[in-house]
Amino acid sequence: MTVEFDGLTDAEIAALSKAGGKPRLEVGDHAVDFVCRVTGMLRKGEASEFIPTVAIPHKRALAFVIQFAGLGGEAAIKALAHAMRQALDDEAPVDLSVVEQAERVVAEAVGSLPKQRRDGRLSLIGDLVVRRLRH
Repeated sequence: MTVEFDGLTDAEIAALSKAGGKPRLEVGDHAVDFVCRVTGMLRKGEASEFIPTVAIPHKRALAFVIQFAGLGGEAAIKALAHAMRQALDDEAPVDLSVVEQAERVVAEAVGSLPKQRRDGRLSLIGDLVVRRLRH
């Protein structure tokens, strides 16, 4: 599947992506062939740096924690499953000093990760109008 933006500028493509909309289509194939006019104003923000915490593969990181702690086998898997159930239980007792220490260590580790560059935010200034011109 490809989408062609034949002859459109980057700003025009961005405007279409911002138009969004929430169609209520029935299940099935729907042919489209129409002409529309899009008017409005877009603002592109400055690029910025960020620490990509969402890019951390958490299951892999957890496997390394288990490995580095010297745990292994079925006992480690059972301990992990028990820990996840306890974490979901708001009534489960937890040593808050361990939680605070873990939060501090995670914050230090995250702070040491390499920063990545993120493209500037694209936002609308006022309204964006999409008007169908003809079939």
